[in-house]
Amino acid sequence: MRGKERIKVSTPKVKLGEYRHVRVPFEDWKNAVEENIVRYRMSLENAERKAKEDLAAKEIVKRSQIQTSEEEVTARAVQMMEAYALRLQQQGLSIEGYYRTKKTNEQELLEQMKEKARKQIQARMVLAAVAQSENLEATVEEYDREVHKLAVRYLMSKEQVNKILQGEEGQRIRQEIAVEKAAKFLAANVKVNS
Repeated sequence: MRGKERIKVSTPKVKLGEYRHVRVPFEDWKNAVEENIVRYRMSLENAERKAKEDLAAKEIVKRSQIQTSEEEVTARAVQMMEAYALRLQQQGLSIEGYYRTKKTNEQELLEQMKEKARKQIQARMVLAAVAQSENLEATVEEYDREVHKLAVRYLMSKEQVNKILQGEEGQRIRQEIAVEKAAKFLAANVKVNS
């Protein structure tokens, strides 16, 4: 029964706060759903689930003790800035033009991105800790499904993809599967106050 086998996932060190009984304010949930629909063009069902996932993770971050390194936060913020500059470039704009228009500079944008990066990293760490606490792991079948998707996307055989994913990248994919399961677990258990 290959699909029932489990693959262990390591998680970062987090002192996880209470996560099973999370309540979020209706107004916050409603605003997040609307943003998901308008900004990210999600279906109503996906927008509602994603809003619950995000708000639950945000609440659990507040309840938990999480240590993030400044280097990790800065590295993620730089990645976010580069992605933003690329999106601007694809629209025929430049990051320098953005700085002039917004009367800002690279350092100020980096500081803004650092705060967003810190929140993203902390949410991801909390989800990884929930996955570990609930024993949510990638099954061999789920991992194989991801390998198949990559093989199709990059026009490679599954064997070639598996060879590439033997080390750290394969572990990252397993971790992502576990984190997705944790997000779904939280969305299923979060209560929206009316």
